[in-house]
Amino acid sequence: MTRFPPELLERYEYLNLLGKGGMGIVYLARDLVLGRTVAIKTLSSAAATESQLIRFQKEARAAAKLNHDHIVRVIDFGIMKNGDPYMVMDYVQGSDLNEYLKALERNQKLLLVLDLAIQIVGALAHAHGQGVVHRDLKSANIVVTEDDDGEPRAMVIDFGIAQLSTLAVPADNTLFESTGNAVIGSPGYISPESIKADRVDFRTDIYSFGCVFFEMLTGKLPYIGETALATMEMHIKAIVPSVVPFELRLLEAPLSEEIQECFDTIIRRCMAKDPGKRYPSMGLLAEDLLEARSKILEVLEAIDLQAEMNKADAQEQGPLLNLPWTAGFVKSRAFMPVVALLVLSISAILVMLFQSQQSAKVDERLAEDIKIIGAKQYPYLGEALKVTPDGYIPGDFRRTDVEDADLIAGDFKITGGDLDLKYSRVTDKGIAALDLTGVQKIVLDSTGITDKTMLYLAKFPSLKEIYADNTKITDKGVEAVAALPLLESIKLEGTQITDDGIRALAHAPKLYLLDIAKCSKVTKASLASIKAMPLLSRIRITKTEIRLRDLKDMNGLARITDEYSDLTQADIDALLRMKGLQRITLTAAALTEDQFMSLTGIPELHMLNVARCGGIGEIQANRFMSIRDDVFVQWTLPYKKTYPADFSFKRLMKEEGSRGY
Repeated sequence: MTRFPPELLERYEYLNLLGKGGMGIVYLARDLVLGRTVAIKTLSSAAATESQLIRFQKEARAAAKLNHDHIVRVIDFGIMKNGDPYMVMDYVQGSDLNEYLKALERNQKLLLVLDLAIQIVGALAHAHGQGVVHRDLKSANIVVTEDDDGEPRAMVIDFGIAQLSTLAVPADNTLFESTGNAVIGSPGYISPESIKADRVDFRTDIYSFGCVFFEMLTGKLPYIGETALATMEMHIKAIVPSVVPFELRLLEAPLSEEIQECFDTIIRRCMAKDPGKRYPSMGLLAEDLLEARSKILEVLEAIDLQAEMNKADAQEQGPLLNLPWTAGFVKSRAFMPVVALLVLSISAILVMLFQSQQSAKVDERLAEDIKIIGAKQYPYLGEALKVTPDGYIPGDFRRTDVEDADLIAGDFKITGGDLDLKYSRVTDKGIAALDLTGVQKIVLDSTGITDKTMLYLAKFPSLKEIYADNTKITDKGVEAVAALPLLESIKLEGTQITDDGIRALAHAPKLYLLDIAKCSKVTKASLASIKAMPLLSRIRITKTEIRLRDLKDMNGLARITDEYSDLTQADIDALLRMKGLQRITLTAAALTEDQFMSLTGIPELHMLNVARCGGIGEIQANRFMSIRDDVFVQWTLPYKKTYPADFSFKRLMKEEGSRGY
């Protein structure tokens, strides 16, 4: 019997063994804290190198932030005392994609295949938008379950754990140009660049999806060799096969050559040997899948229409169809094209009418939603919205309906060492009713607190982190909490503090994180105080008088954030001079391509965020990462105030409020 890891028993109750393989074991368990059923996947550390385990932690941390209807959520992860990594995921009942499609009857609609494919691509688009690449996409990593309406739902699993699914390639195998690196992927779905151990990015997922989509349509993998090595050689050298010679699974009626060519075009572009010739994003791939679905729907509707007309003709219910010339036309070769054209024309007219009605409603709905949010005092939500090349990604919209009355009545219980009341309606009166003994972190962003709350917080020496963005606190409140012996982090974005408040924080012995973004009263006079903070390693100076060039002598900084800034060459030179700099955020800054590329010269840099910097896009980001393969570059197109047709602030607030943090 496989033994459940004893160190996990404190939080998880073992229920059953779900599966066992060469890489590890999957258990069914119950989370005793969250009260729900979970799947725990453990992997053998013997099958992974030290660098892979480090990468596992990095990838798992990123995967845990993914929140999408078609991604199985990562709840927890870690490495056990014996070195074995583990990941805890939501338990989803269902079968893997290939088994699900095999079990369907032949009269099931081909449209279902397209619907599932579109769901998978949507999940990957979300992940890529968050900077997460799967790298081992295959049918076995896609589970099909049912939603609340009984409709099939594709769920992608194993984000963050895929990089440990390695293939052993002989060191003397010249075919794969082995560099000694592990080859990541599964033989039937692996991209050429993964086989060669070249640098991979999101386009490796696009290649693997092409293999999955081919399998969904035909029931077979595009390449099947006698051995795993032979299969991988085909991925590198063989031409991309066509779906035409195969009998498409789940096919109700013959498809036209146009639709078959549409499928082939999608697969050829996904599986191009050169990553640069593949789809530039999952969003564009989704558009082609939607177009293919539309074409199939038109053909099937035309076939149904023909059947109905033939039935009416046989039953002599349609006087027009009883005419001799009409009967002949129905049986002629020209009938189907004419019917298809008629269906397409009617559909286009209906779509145009619908879109015109929807566009007229969007502005009205947005105005209503914004008015409602304004009444509830959420003035900063608009700044969190952004649109990326792969679609809409919401910002942080956590909120709680807690009010002072709940805190005073004792209805709100503090569990653990953290207290998060962000966007709530609490004020000084409510906070004063709480016993904060033992609390280490308190989040009060966008609440109604003032300096009175800060004076109250100063009474609790356990506090290490205080987040008070966009509140009415002043220097008086900051001076009070600056005396806390364990204070490590303080966020003061959009507050009324001045240089006096920064001067007080210079005496906080353990302060390492300081966020003073949008504090317009903080001037360069605060530089001496900032440089006097002995442990300061993270700072955010967005929209203050302090510039990057003013920090050029601060070698202890590991993270710097300066958004919406007009950068000069002096600012860039300052970044290049700093020692120990690991992460830079320059969102929406005025940054030239030459300045951007010069940042490759920062030796310890790990992450660079240039989202919404004009002129810095996918090509520039990939060029940067080709020079510095140890740096992840986060980018998106410049921000535009556009919203989906069905966008609703109210629904978004509800959905985001229900997320677990």
